[in-house]
Amino acid sequence: MIKKFVFFGATLLFFGANALPLPAQEVVKLKVPLTRLAPVQTTRLQGHFAGHGMKLPIPERWKIEKATLHFSYVNSTALISRNSRLIVLLNGRPLVQVTLQPQSPVGDVAVFLPPRLLKPGYQDLEFNVIQHYTLDCEDPTAPEMWTVLELDKSYVEFEYRLKPVPLQLKAVSKFLFDSRLSGDNRVHLVIEELSLEKAELAGLIASGLAVRFDYRPVVFSVSQTLQSRMDNVLIGGAKFVKAVLGERSPEVKGAFLSLMPLPVKEEGGARRGLSDAGHALIVVSGEKPEQVRDAARTLASVSFPYPGTPSMEVKEIRFPPAEESRGKTMLAPGEKYAFQTLGFETTTFRGMRPGSRSLELRIPSHFMAKSNDFFWVSLHMAYGSGMRKDSVLNVFFNEKYISSIFLENPQGGIFRNYQIPIPAYQMKRGRNTLTFSPALTPLITGWCEYIQTENLLLTIFGDSSLRMPPMDSWVDLPRMELFFQDGFPFTRWPDGRDTVIFLAEKSMNTLSAALNLLAISSQKIGYPAFGARFTFDAPKEPNREILAVGPVAQIPQDLLKAAPVRFSRDGSISYPQLKKEDPESRDEDSWIRRLLNRFISPPAAERTVSPPWAAFSRQVSGLGGERALFSQFQSPYQIGRSVVLLSAASSQELLRGAVMMWEPVVQGRIAGDLALLELSSPEFQVASAEMGSKYYVGERGPVSRLSALLYTYPWLFLGLLVVAFIILAYAIYHLLKKQRRKRIGHEA
Repeated sequence: MIKKFVFFGATLLFFGANALPLPAQEVVKLKVPLTRLAPVQTTRLQGHFAGHGMKLPIPERWKIEKATLHFSYVNSTALISRNSRLIVLLNGRPLVQVTLQPQSPVGDVAVFLPPRLLKPGYQDLEFNVIQHYTLDCEDPTAPEMWTVLELDKSYVEFEYRLKPVPLQLKAVSKFLFDSRLSGDNRVHLVIEELSLEKAELAGLIASGLAVRFDYRPVVFSVSQTLQSRMDNVLIGGAKFVKAVLGERSPEVKGAFLSLMPLPVKEEGGARRGLSDAGHALIVVSGEKPEQVRDAARTLASVSFPYPGTPSMEVKEIRFPPAEESRGKTMLAPGEKYAFQTLGFETTTFRGMRPGSRSLELRIPSHFMAKSNDFFWVSLHMAYGSGMRKDSVLNVFFNEKYISSIFLENPQGGIFRNYQIPIPAYQMKRGRNTLTFSPALTPLITGWCEYIQTENLLLTIFGDSSLRMPPMDSWVDLPRMELFFQDGFPFTRWPDGRDTVIFLAEKSMNTLSAALNLLAISSQKIGYPAFGARFTFDAPKEPNREILAVGPVAQIPQDLLKAAPVRFSRDGSISYPQLKKEDPESRDEDSWIRRLLNRFISPPAAERTVSPPWAAFSRQVSGLGGERALFSQFQSPYQIGRSVVLLSAASSQELLRGAVMMWEPVVQGRIAGDLALLELSSPEFQVASAEMGSKYYVGERGPVSRLSALLYTYPWLFLGLLVVAFIILAYAIYHLLKKQRRKRIGHEA
């Protein structure tokens, strides 16, 4: 124990003696759209008093010197300016009051946000309106009292300095790599050589750090030298660490992790002890290759602010067994979940227009429920007395009305286990939202009557629950949009054990592009890719999902057999002409189908799109410059396995394409089996299409297959039913005839 304290103390003295900080960090100016800080959109505030709130993320790493919120609004011209106001509050403190003018109903507002109120964490930013259309008695719900906030066009300007990085490894989890960081997040990985072993270590660390950022974009790059003005991770053995850091190199013992200020490289390569205190260098090292791997696995898994020392020696690292189809906030078939475990705490709605509250449900991309199944919501709730009996709680699923709960008792009431069935066919793969929107009405209303609203209360308790229906693992591909929902198909096992990453060109840019794609998939599922493997040769082993990354000229033609577009002197592509949805079955609601519903479960009601009418063209052509291609198709080496391909004319454009895919707007535009990214477009232009053949992944089981067959051909079901009745009638006739013979024989 004494030796350990001496070791850590010596490390601290070493870093302090050799890390002379630069002068104070320069001021960074950052303009961030409000949509990148919170899920906001254009919002309408209706009634005599209404409000809208959001959480403003403030990272611990920033020392904010100035912050300004810019937003625009439009108010009704029926309002009177004398007592109509728009108020902006930060953590309950009013910052500005804007008079709502009917003569100038469109306005732009700049609100100074005091830095003393912007503490690390999530701060409450509120927009409240008080609206009147007369100085006399008025209807508090009059439709002409409204104000629209254009929050999706709003932005915040920050001026800040980076705080010095604490020389403690606990900074990895919440300080350095933090989901509250909304700026240009970049991490540079330094490796000794471009080998498969070093590529896998870089991929492991990149995927783990991306998970720490939660949902924020973070761009990864890789080279053999340190890069300034960003956090660096140095990966390699003790000799390589010594070669890079020189006299600053820590003493590496066993599997070694340490954190230090980023050394500053001066012109000519000399280092004179200067360091960038605002950025960190994390050393991942070891005396043996397996020790370097243990250190990398430890860094990828740090999710708690511990330890408080600048370095550690890893003795052992073990992981719990990964479960198939599990991930961040993913719901499993047949399981029951309390609202509070899904982020919905006990919530009280107040007033006539209390707004709504949503619960997010994430369904694994490859699961599908039967159409006649339900998932059940069990509500525990209470509502106040003195409400009119037409008060209700409306329930929406994916913005579609599902049910209402009648709050009819003027004395108030409590519900326990109030059951709401929601049809399973309303569920989408990926993200779903369950929304509760109450409409609470006062008991006494009237012209110039005092309207009591303090009793308009409704509470939904956090121990309410929902139960998922059983689901089959079955999905039709290609669907590239699923990659940006939960990383599918590479995250069926969250650790990526079925994934092989094919680097078609042995270059740092190609590896950097692959690391960014791997980081995106790991961030979506919420788990580091401990099992992903890299290769420089075309992977031909079966049962592997292939992520292929490389310039067009380096992609093997063998791999492109099922691709929607071929690159070669004998290239080909299909140009879509028409696309039509399959017509509804005319007898969908016929008595045959109603009868069928009583016996078997119908398959999931997903609208399929028939293959497009396309003009097939063989041609000698190319992708061209300033473009990247992203595609998905069935693996030529294994039925039911996928190839996801990122390609461009050069490795530099390849990396730009991978970085572009961090943008949420780009992720939302990629779908089907082919997407072209215009790298020079400031609007992030993406063209997506579905050109190739469908293939299917998963097992639905024999009963589900029979159900699908009978629902596809309902007259077949009717025929089988008639045949069954004939056989049954014949059997009964035969038994009666046999019984009659016996009876006649006895009588004789």
